[in-house]
Order: sequence, then structure tokens, then C-alpha cells
Amino acid sequence: MREIADKYSIPLIVDEVQTGVGRTGKMWAYQWENIEPDIVCISKAIGEGIPVSMVAYRQDYDKLPIGFHLGTYRGNPLGLAAGLAALEFIEKYDILSRVQRLGNKIVKELSTVNNSHVGDIRGLGFMIGIELIKDGKNPWSEGTKKVIEEALRRGLLVYKAGRWDNVIRLMPPLTIPEVLLDRALTILNDILNSL
Repeated sequence: MREIADKYSIPLIVDEVQTGVGRTGKMWAYQWENIEPDIVCISKAIGEGIPVSMVAYRQDYDKLPIGFHLGTYRGNPLGLAAGLAALEFIEKYDILSRVQRLGNKIVKELSTVNNSHVGDIRGLGFMIGIELIKDGKNPWSEGTKKVIEEALRRGLLVYKAGRWDNVIRLMPPLTIPEVLLDRALTILNDILNSL
């Protein structure tokens, strides 16, 4: 992508709203691909519960006058402080290594499910997808609904994703205690094995 963007003088813009701030086990998901974007869109996790979003870009893109970014709804001190605190916490407690280690554990544990309705299991860090299929290949959105409802009944929140709503999406908090993660995996494995 970087090569094509450079060839045609197109800015390489990366959306890290869901994938950024450690979610995949690296600070930014684009780091897994060893690319350097020109512009990065950041939100959600950077505020750790405080609504904040931002755009980071290369210095040579900064053509705006000093102070342009300030305004009634821009440069919110609380949001910026939350973002800084989140970044400091991630570094201080080595959250990235933890997310990589536990993310690998999740994928490994889910790979033990023995059910023909479970297709591809994929993920990076704490961004995991479990594809549900029927007849060996077709998307099974009804199965996704069953898993979500049963998981909720047992106290576990999971989401649906995918073009056909046939993917169970797991995005646990980066700081989830391992004992709770193990409990969630036990519940999910039990549900998936009983489909």
C-alpha cells in the first residue's frame, strides 16, 4: 500500500478507531504490516471511556496556522488528559505484551472447539473473530444469534460481525483479569461445542 500511495502521491490514511491503542497487541495495528501511514484516525480506546478522537499526521502535512486546532469542541483538555493517561498506563504496565500473550491463548483455546459449525478462528491480540458456518461453508447468522443469546444468558457479552453477521466478535478489555478471561473462554467453548 505504501508503495502505491507513494507512486501516485496519495496520502496513506489508516483508520485505527477500533484497532488502535493496543487492541491488536501493538500500539497501532498498522505496525503489524511495517508501514508508515501519512494520516492516522484515532478514537474510542484513546479516551478510555472519555469521548475523544484525534487525527495524527506527518509534520509536512501540517499547513494550518498555529492555534487552528483550538475551538469550543476541539482540543478538549479532559479528553487529551485521558488519552495521555491511557498511553502512559499501556507503557508502564506492558499491556501490549499482555494482549499478545492472552490473545494467542484465546485463539489457541478456541481452536480446540470440535464442531463443524465453527469455521475460521482469526485474530490479533484482543480482536478475535469466530466464523460460524453451516453445510461446511455457508455463513450461519442464525447460529451467531444463538451464541449471542446463550452467552448473554450466562453473563458473557459477545458481538456479531461480518458481512453476513456470522462472526462472533470478541474484544475484551485490555486489562481483563486472566481469571475472568478463562471463565469467558469456558462459557464460550461450552456454547460452541453444543451447537
